[in-house]
Amino acid sequence: MFLLVFSSYVNYVGFMKAFIHTLVALGVFITLTSCNRDITTPIEELSVIDMVATHDFETDMPISRLAFVPNNVAPWLGRVILLSEGGKLYSTDIEGRDPKPVGSSVYTDIFGLKRDNAPGVFLAINADGGIEAFLEADDEGNFSQMIYSGENLSAVMFCPDTTAPGNTVMVLSPDNYKTELVFEIMDGRIGQSIKNQNAVKGDPENCRNSISFPFILRDGLVLMLDPLNQGDGYRINLNDGLSIRGLTRANLIATTTANYGGTYVDGLVAFGDAQEQRLVFISFDYLTRKLDEIEQTQPPQ
Repeated sequence: MFLLVFSSYVNYVGFMKAFIHTLVALGVFITLTSCNRDITTPIEELSVIDMVATHDFETDMPISRLAFVPNNVAPWLGRVILLSEGGKLYSTDIEGRDPKPVGSSVYTDIFGLKRDNAPGVFLAINADGGIEAFLEADDEGNFSQMIYSGENLSAVMFCPDTTAPGNTVMVLSPDNYKTELVFEIMDGRIGQSIKNQNAVKGDPENCRNSISFPFILRDGLVLMLDPLNQGDGYRINLNDGLSIRGLTRANLIATTTANYGGTYVDGLVAFGDAQEQRLVFISFDYLTRKLDEIEQTQPPQ
């Protein structure tokens, strides 16, 4: 049984997409000091929603991070980038087929970019705190390292984002600054510039933005914050299905609203199984329908 806490609202996923897009259009940047919230109700007291996984696949090594590199022309060709616990990178598809090694360094974090009608790109932080970039080289899932230029910056981690970002990325630096980076990509080269910086408390959790990435992983449990700040949430049991096993604990969570084709046309959520080398996925469509079912059973406020 996997416990996943979601906040109570009408069609949260649809709202989240619209709200994020509105923020981008307005140029609004939310500071971390105003959005560091938590669910205060004890988990065992939260209402329960039962769910089953959409699909899963096993990996050859323990995975610590996962990033998405979508393909808007052929969504089923979108790549999933895996970072092993040993710091090695691999490119695979949504089914986990034929993983390709990428890069030659040891890495600590990864972040996928969204590029319309162009080869995919993802970023990686190496063990020295430097940022490297990789460009999709063919339709087989291979990536080549890009020539990287820009202002000197040491990074600890990328700030997660539910959306499929374009050319803007948030990173956390060792001196506790959340830095917004803007990237320009051209002919196998990538240039980076710093747009703005905000000081944050010295905790990696402060890299989160509760609007663009409302998930918190705590002791193997995944919590989801409510951007509307209404209600405290639900506890979701991810149970065994007919052919796909559920989870008891997770060691990672990653999500995207990008189209990955078929079941994942509206995006997906990925979980790492903390007890074995396996990744489990839920489609946003399924997630939305389950939340709508709960909403319909609640009395009007």
